[in-house]
Amino acid sequence: MRALLVGSVLFLGCATTSASVTPSPQPPAAAPAPVNEACPTKLPTWSEGAVPAGAIIGRVCLIGAHEDDFLRLNEMIAPREGTRLEADAVREDIEALMAPGYVKDVVVVAEPLADQRVKLIYAVAPHDRVGEVRLDGVQALTLDDVDEVAKVGLPASGVMLRAVRGAFVKVYELHGYPHAEVHARLEPTKPGLQALVLTVKEGPRLALGPIAFVGAKKVPTAEMKKVLTSATGAVYSADAVERDALGPEKPALAALKTKSKAVFSRSVVRDDIERLKALGKKRGVDLNVTPITEVKSDEKRIDLTFELEPAR
Repeated sequence: MRALLVGSVLFLGCATTSASVTPSPQPPAAAPAPVNEACPTKLPTWSEGAVPAGAIIGRVCLIGAHEDDFLRLNEMIAPREGTRLEADAVREDIEALMAPGYVKDVVVVAEPLADQRVKLIYAVAPHDRVGEVRLDGVQALTLDDVDEVAKVGLPASGVMLRAVRGAFVKVYELHGYPHAEVHARLEPTKPGLQALVLTVKEGPRLALGPIAFVGAKKVPTAEMKKVLTSATGAVYSADAVERDALGPEKPALAALKTKSKAVFSRSVVRDDIERLKALGKKRGVDLNVTPITEVKSDEKRIDLTFELEPAR
């Protein structure tokens, strides 16, 4: 972590150490320097004069941010202008700046201005960027699928790695691969750039076998089956499901998402649970719906049972 002696207040933040506020000793007496309210291009190493307690923040400056991140980061700190300087508020800013994973270090310095005001300078150290994406074991997805979640230019940070891995798992689930294992890592390539490496074990593509309903006799099985909408044997399509969901007056067959022989998708099953609950309400009963799956790997299928019980 860097330490800079500026004014009379020092704010520090980094990825592994909480922010701290420490007083700095006064410099030797000297003639007052002209007040410069412009934002610097880099952190100064020394400043004349003390920062008055409870001073009004007259200027907020952000330096060091990557050009792709500047606007979103600046929006986090710009509202401080015109407020009083408080250490707790600055700590909150440091946490907010670091949380999205765009920067790895933050130093905040307060410099005195005229009329009992201060200039608050947030100096950030950005993460490297993703310069290329490498794939290992990816066969079921198209390049468009990959580009939706893993792009050149992303910040090369742990936050990004977790987000990309989670998004990849969801994409595989939508394509019928609920057991896909996704591993993401970074490899340095050039100064300021790293490669995002995604290694995948896709596992089998599973389709739905027989669909059964247990319990809740007040809701006929035939009606519940009509609430499952993707075409039999077709690959699950989010666009097709959205079109079906837009029209409440559509035929009963266009009401529910999960069908035998359709590609298995956890997100589709979650949506079907809500649709079954809504169907129960129409019949005057509040339902608890529990999906029970039985994986039959040899047949590359999952048998699905919806267990329905009256809510208590």
